[in-house]
Amino acid sequence: MKNFYIGEFKKDASDPIYKGWFVGEFMKDEPRKNNELEVKYWEFKKGKTTHPTKISETIECTIVLEGSMKGEVGQVPITLSKGEYIVIHPGIENNITQEALSDIKGFTIKAPSIPNAKKIVG
Repeated sequence: MKNFYIGEFKKDASDPIYKGWFVGEFMKDEPRKNNELEVKYWEFKKGKTTHPTKISETIECTIVLEGSMKGEVGQVPITLSKGEYIVIHPGIENNITQEALSDIKGFTIKAPSIPNAKKIVG
């Protein structure tokens, strides 16, 4: 077993198979392959997104590195901007990236790692 991995998150997240995720149960190699957590790097260009509303079985934390976005958590409108983060309990309907108010970049961390833990609503 390999004890560590050094990578470039933007490069590793660019693999179309993993859709931005670079740590999680679904990865091929350890220690990035684990069932403790998932980590994703994402970017959206300014404008409306096609990101669907979902419900997850896991706790989720999203951190905004650059830009701002608006969305909805449990039918409550939210806006997140650079330096802010949100933590969402399992089972809460949400779509925090309905619209990028500017080009935006960030990370999402989910725990534990459960492939297909998110279900699209509707």
